[in-house]
Amino acid sequence: MSLEDFFVVWRACGHSLSDTLLRGRGCKIANFALFGYNTRNEPSFFLDQVFEQTNRVKQGGKGNMSNTVSNSKLSLAALSQEVNLPSRLCQHVVESTLSTAADFIKQQCTVALSFQPLGIFTCNADNVAFRFSAEFKEKLSNALKGVKLPARAAKDLSARGQVQSLRE
Repeated sequence: MSLEDFFVVWRACGHSLSDTLLRGRGCKIANFALFGYNTRNEPSFFLDQVFEQTNRVKQGGKGNMSNTVSNSKLSLAALSQEVNLPSRLCQHVVESTLSTAADFIKQQCTVALSFQPLGIFTCNADNVAFRFSAEFKEKLSNALKGVKLPARAAKDLSARGQVQSLRE
């Protein structure tokens, strides 16, 4: 596998996660994290407990995961089809990238891992965070324009004064 193929797969991974969230669904990368929605129907990152325990890190302020959003696993078959490379190579890219990040985290290194266009995962000492990109937030806002939100989501967002801004 060439370095170029490696980056093509990793970029496709970020796009796949972004596309899944834009469709209102969550997506899990096994033993790493769930990219989904919190109980206020905001895009959120939930670090997997296995990853937290294995790497002795904590994610502060992650809130509670929504139980009204369906979640699926990152589809390596779909990733493979998108980049026209074997599924096992796509799996290797995802697993080795996360494994390398975990190795650096265990050594107390500062880590920043791009999941563009979705956002950036960071770990500094033992504090983990995920920052969604402005580009993704804008796409999400545009995706919600004219969309009739479920009653609970509309109520939650209007209570915070966000329905109007999301639909403008």
